[in-house]
Amino acid sequence: MEIYVDLRCFQDPGYAFRGVGYHSSTLLREGRKFFAATTRWVGIVDSDKTEIPQEFSDLVDEVTSIAAPKAIDGKSLFVQLSPMTHAAERIHRFLAQPSTLSVAVVYDFIPLDLPGRYLTDRKLMTDYTSNLSWLSRYDLMFPISEYSASRLKDLVDIDRRNVHVTGVALRAEFASILLGEHTNDFESLTAAKAFFLFVGGADSRKNVDVVLESHARLDSVSKPRLVIVGAYPQRFYDDMITIYRLHGGNPSDIEMKNGIGDSELAALYRDCLCSICSSEIEGFSLPVIEAIACGASVFVSNIDAHRELVSVPDAIFEAHDAVRLSQLMQRALVDKEWTRGLARLQEPRAKQFLLERVAYRFWNPIVQSLKAFCEKRAKNASVPKRTRIAILSPFPPDRSGVADYTRRSLEEISKLADVDVFCETASPAATSGVRNFFPLSTLTYLSSEYDHVVSVVGNSHFHTKIIDYQVKFGGPCLVHDNRLAEVYNWWKGPEAFHAMACRSLGRNVSYQECQDWIRDPGKLQSIFFDDLIPGARPLMVHSKGIQAQVKNQYGTDAVCLPFCVYRDFPDEQITKESKQSARQKLGIDNGVVAIVTLGIVDPTKSPQTCIEAISLVRQAGINAHLYFVGSSSGRHSIIENFAERMNVGDAVHQCSDWVEEQMYTDFVIAADMAIQLRSHFFGGLSGALLDCIASGLVTFANDNLAESMDAPASVLRISDRLCPDELSKKILRAIASIDLNDRLTDNRRKYLFEHSFAIYARRFIDSL
Repeated sequence: MEIYVDLRCFQDPGYAFRGVGYHSSTLLREGRKFFAATTRWVGIVDSDKTEIPQEFSDLVDEVTSIAAPKAIDGKSLFVQLSPMTHAAERIHRFLAQPSTLSVAVVYDFIPLDLPGRYLTDRKLMTDYTSNLSWLSRYDLMFPISEYSASRLKDLVDIDRRNVHVTGVALRAEFASILLGEHTNDFESLTAAKAFFLFVGGADSRKNVDVVLESHARLDSVSKPRLVIVGAYPQRFYDDMITIYRLHGGNPSDIEMKNGIGDSELAALYRDCLCSICSSEIEGFSLPVIEAIACGASVFVSNIDAHRELVSVPDAIFEAHDAVRLSQLMQRALVDKEWTRGLARLQEPRAKQFLLERVAYRFWNPIVQSLKAFCEKRAKNASVPKRTRIAILSPFPPDRSGVADYTRRSLEEISKLADVDVFCETASPAATSGVRNFFPLSTLTYLSSEYDHVVSVVGNSHFHTKIIDYQVKFGGPCLVHDNRLAEVYNWWKGPEAFHAMACRSLGRNVSYQECQDWIRDPGKLQSIFFDDLIPGARPLMVHSKGIQAQVKNQYGTDAVCLPFCVYRDFPDEQITKESKQSARQKLGIDNGVVAIVTLGIVDPTKSPQTCIEAISLVRQAGINAHLYFVGSSSGRHSIIENFAERMNVGDAVHQCSDWVEEQMYTDFVIAADMAIQLRSHFFGGLSGALLDCIASGLVTFANDNLAESMDAPASVLRISDRLCPDELSKKILRAIASIDLNDRLTDNRRKYLFEHSFAIYARRFIDSL
């Protein structure tokens, strides 16, 4: 089981070491007592914010910026520690996941109640109301007081049975005093306790002004001091002194304390005449229960949160009634027995906030709800339900092999699931089974429409925005290529790619070395999946070679899906008669041994090895011609010049631009043989080799590529050294021993079945 926890409140100093941070960390520390030791705790943070302090990151097993659930096993829990302080959209996918129980801690709605102080501009108000609207999506709510629970029920449409009030736990120092582990001596209320205590902070709603005025009003020959505890800036302190003087007070009667620990604070509570809590509004009040736990009597302002903790009428005053508060303070000064009585009456309430009790009120309802949640899920699982999937991918007419593959795969996947496609294509090609096409947008991740949002990633410019979304939001990720070096170098720039290489390899890599990799990927030392790995849940690849490389480089288990045949070559299309017709159409003479190499011309495909091999074959008396069936990508003259040097200029043919589908198919059918090579060896794949296999065309491929493709017997292998002499000898041997017109083999039929999209679709759905 995995428990996901939003830790962003610990990234903000304004919350980490105050009430929110204290309550949140307390709940997490106690949480492990309620779950099996095998439970994995995952903390979600914002990568754009500062790192959380070690004491908080230690509360979980893993800290990640990927806000996406991993594969669900039926017992997933999401805990939101502070729903109103950080953008809810960031963790939306946990709330949209129907098999994840979501719970939220609710503190108060003070900003909404006092918008003039806290929501002072349109953005602040918009952000706050947006978070408020998200609250209804949580399964369970845990307000810290009955007052906050009441406001929650007023503001949010939620089943009241799912609201559980917890309170806030006393810190250890105060709890130990309450439990008698320290002396709690009520009889020591003597004149030596010559001070009143106020514990607050530099927030006007704490209402220190009424305490200052009330203390200044005291009629006493020997006026007790007023000790004020809290972090106050100089400006705030100066204002307090001014107010005190205005009401006749002597500033020497005020003592400020800041930065004190719990032991010193407990001593102040224990030794004060009484503690005063005068807030205008609170969600809960720790100073009230701390003072009570230490044996102090407490005077509180008449607000809902205070009345929950102090019910004795004699200890309550209206928040701005300085006369009433001054009278209470005067009586405490002269009537010790009355003060002792208040302390005794108040003491039992504090015991409700011992750590074990607060933790139980939080975690026990969650544990019980998880049991019911899982039982309900198991029951619902027996009712067939179609999975809803969003696919982020380039799509035809984008000139991309990944786009073609996605389209073809979705024809089968859509038979098992409801599928929408999100792409940047202006007019995506209509495809059977795809419900809708939408532009790429973060809204995909914020919608509750989908069970899974799948990022399809490749090594080209079509994928940059998709990679950005995958890194930010995580989720299932299908990587088509065996490396991402080129796209990062083009997209982020050489300098950024250089920095990435140093991080990836954990050593200083020279800038020149990085650019050598771009020119010759065969020299690459990393597949550069670094950004994808943390959030890929799961990571899916198309070859066992890539799967092994991911495990070796990152220690991550990737799912290997069979790379499927995505261009159909029906039996009647690859007969001897069809071949003859295609050759006539393309102007290929009958006496020519036509050898094709398919796809965009690129150095990684070793075009020079192909040309040298053809030269050697022709020297052996065979009228072989080589056809580069794919865009030359600006290398036309390089290929032409090299062919001339090899004395085969008239036997090497190139296409000047993108090859249209019909011409591509004609070349595959017309050819006698094909050559498909790769100079990089991370288990890369080739759609072109797949077309050769699907059409039954005898093809020469190097070992690494052939192995990655699970190539059948029609693919004749050469070593990864890519030696022209070895290739030419195998071509000559094949010409002499193989019927190049017979493509309708059993090996082809078997491969087509095992690498069909019907099988692929089922494995794809299962992997999610």
